[in-house]
Amino acid sequence: MNRLSKSVREEHGYTLAELLTVFAVAGLLFVMSLWVWMFGQEYINRWSRSVQSINKVHLLSNSLTDEMFRASEIKQIRESELTLMIGDSLRIYTTKDGKLIRNNQPIQLGEVRVVNLHFHRIYRTETEDVFEPDSMNKLFATSIDLQIALREDTLTAFRMVYPRKPILWEPIR
Repeated sequence: MNRLSKSVREEHGYTLAELLTVFAVAGLLFVMSLWVWMFGQEYINRWSRSVQSINKVHLLSNSLTDEMFRASEIKQIRESELTLMIGDSLRIYTTKDGKLIRNNQPIQLGEVRVVNLHFHRIYRTETEDVFEPDSMNKLFATSIDLQIALREDTLTAFRMVYPRKPILWEPIR
């Protein structure tokens, strides 16, 4: 018995079963971490595309709003056409085949395509806001209803632009 316990104490190293167990556990941990990383990357990529498309909607609606504010006159508003007079130049916005077009030149939006773009004049009556003009109604606002798509995502932005008169003032010196 003494001899057996002496030989067991002198053995160094690991058994095959211990090695296989360590490799199996390490492999499982590696596969699980790879799985988490892959699905995390997919989620982050989807989120990044969504943020980019929201940013493009915001920039596009801001530029349309700025153009409307800079316009000396809104010549014409149709369902999907807006004609503005800015200084001496005429700007016509329309949509065609998913592209936003300004003066017959497509505006580059990358992978974004315009699904719908509607302009409406909103008139104020004594009781409600309506889309139909009437001699008694005052122009209350111009609304921009913009719906764009980026690959599989579709976003809708709605913006109301209120007409304003320029403020004329003398700078204080």
